Amino acid sequence: MRGSTRSKGITRRDFLKSAGLGLTVNALPPVLGTFLSLNSLRVAVAVPDSAHFPQLGDHFVNGIKTYSAASGQSPTIKFHCIGSGSSTAPLKKILDRGGIDVLIAYVNPLAVAWLRPTLEEKQVMLLAVDPGSQVVLESDYSPFIRHHGLNLWQSNWAMAAHAVSQFGQRALIAVSQYESGFNALRAAQLGIEMSGGHLIDTALTHMQPTHNEINSVLATIRAKRPDFVFAAHSGSQALEFLRAYERSGLSREIPLVAAAYTVDDAVLEQAGDAALGIQSAFTWASTQTEESNLAFMNAYRTLTAQSADSLALLGYETAQLLDHAAHSASGQRGASLAEAIAAAEISTPRGIIRGGDIGVHGSPIILRQVSNRTTHAAIGMFDSVPEKEIQSRMAAGLRTGWLNAYLA
Repeated sequence: MRGSTRSKGITRRDFLKSAGLGLTVNALPPVLGTFLSLNSLRVAVAVPDSAHFPQLGDHFVNGIKTYSAASGQSPTIKFHCIGSGSSTAPLKKILDRGGIDVLIAYVNPLAVAWLRPTLEEKQVMLLAVDPGSQVVLESDYSPFIRHHGLNLWQSNWAMAAHAVSQFGQRALIAVSQYESGFNALRAAQLGIEMSGGHLIDTALTHMQPTHNEINSVLATIRAKRPDFVFAAHSGSQALEFLRAYERSGLSREIPLVAAAYTVDDAVLEQAGDAALGIQSAFTWASTQTEESNLAFMNAYRTLTAQSADSLALLGYETAQLLDHAAHSASGQRGASLAEAIAAAEISTPRGIIRGGDIGVHGSPIILRQVSNRTTHAAIGMFDSVPEKEIQSRMAAGLRTGWLNAYLA
């Protein structure tokens, strides 16, 4: 059974112990040979104890374990649960203890700047991961830091731009306060504007922590009659909005499109008919039929008895990248590992991903549609997103928003 929006997360005890990951899963072939280089690396993995998305740490770590097991490796990895706040102090403590070559941290990309002096002093590479909630700019460059995500902000831009061409120019965004604090929302706004659309309103459906304004937002939508609504939510708040939109009858009058986590697989399991037909964009769908994705899904299920989600994929790809770096780097420390990731081009379950001086570039973006109560169907592919222009527009304004990692 897949994780739900209320599933139990990994415990602190699970994270605070060293994990030998030499598990037996034969669904995937080894990718890069003997893996002796990777096995010699000392790795720390830090994930938040997420109240908003409890399965985050559990699934991300199991994705790492799936890659390790499927490729026959036993690297030394210490897992750390770092709480759900925005402070980088727990990460600095891990670095100050020493004894590691690589720190993998699920963290807001904008928060890691405070770690630069310590990373340089300790000669440790930081691989900062999240779904792709924030735009990483050239000014964020560090020889010891690389970023990896699932291209959420690019997907939001693509979906919003496509909705303008498909449904009309007048758009309304319905968003929780939580989602409003990340660049992924601004990317959707730019997608509307850059494709010739007009954003007539941005309406908050949920004020933190529990205040619900959905009925007021639905009244606003009914009064303003946009050509489409772009919904940006996650977890239980996504479920609440989808159900309310369907009950109101608006789903039969005004098309609803969504950010990827608004129609996450775990949400679909509980949404019933409320999500049927909704389109979203993302760089991955669990139903992709490519051999590499089927092998990943099978390996994850063998290891965990659960279906993989995008957070599991993120962990799996992170382990792949580290494996590539260990085999390609001129040395086993800091900047040399980061340089090897910058030169990476590897095949993952969602397609080819490529490195860069700042972060890793994702695979093509898929147009998905909820085809039944549990899955998405891939119904198209998007052309490349004008990332440089979007980044330029982002850089021209103040960089504001939450510092906690998206979904944390």
